[in-house]
Amino acid sequence: MADHPEQAGSFYTEIDNFLLGKMSEQDLLAAADSLEEKKGTKPQCEAWYYAGLKRLLNGDGAGAAEALRKAVATGEKTTNEYDFAEAELKDLGR
Repeated sequence: MADHPEQAGSFYTEIDNFLLGKMSEQDLLAAADSLEEKKGTKPQCEAWYYAGLKRLLNGDGAGAAEALRKAVATGEKTTNEYDFAEAELKDLGR
């Protein structure tokens, strides 16, 4: 975040904290829900994508596929994470 201080306090901070192990998956998903309630944005696709990515990096292919399917199920086709989730699912053969 030091390189991009304008994003401090945004949902990107939550994603960073999750990927760095400073926040649990449950907390990331709760933050996404809270942000949607407060600001009307829809960060669930991003949250599920990064949850899937971390599961995949931890060797949990089935869990990763489940989270990536949830990312795609949000229908948020305007996010890069939606496209990334589709690509990862294709690569996983699921």
